[in-house]
Amino acid sequence: MTPQIFEIPLPPSINATRGRFGHVRKVDPNLLKFYDAVAICVQYYGIKPAPNPCRFELGIVGGRGWIVSADLDNRIKPVLDALQHAGVLEEDNVVHVPQEELLYRARVHRSDIGRCFIRLSEPRPTWLDELELPAPSPVATGVSYGKKRNYKTAEHRQADEARAVESARVQGLRRDAARRRRRNSRAARRRRKGE
Repeated sequence: MTPQIFEIPLPPSINATRGRFGHVRKVDPNLLKFYDAVAICVQYYGIKPAPNPCRFELGIVGGRGWIVSADLDNRIKPVLDALQHAGVLEEDNVVHVPQEELLYRARVHRSDIGRCFIRLSEPRPTWLDELELPAPSPVATGVSYGKKRNYKTAEHRQADEARAVESARVQGLRRDAARRRRRNSRAARRRRKGE
């Protein structure tokens, strides 16, 4: 398949388009307008449905309308959703789009406007495909993102227990000092009343 390259409007940031309003999750109307604009571009350029799986490349050329400090990774989700909405992509998960690439080129002239280009093609071999996977790193396998700690060595557990004991001791000292201050202030008030 020959790569399909086409231009779409500058995508909004996913951070600015979705939010919670009370208990209901609402989609920003500007995001829906962006979906419609991408669908019009797909029709205009005569873009066919992408192969399954496909390689997705998003290229942005800076200029008026583009914020230089914007994060490129926040722009990829609205574009993938819009392409799925337009029928170009069947799904936007890793089974259907295993390769994504983000490219940025600064503007050449001050009068340039910001532009966004999409390139859809068949996946190509990458360095990850050729990588012989070594044994898992002890650091990576020891990482736990939940509340439960995954200890690899007794030293880690002992260090955490020592920190917990020290923290409890410091909290006890603070609590005792606060009690002494309260007791002393009560005694001082009684002395003043008795005088």
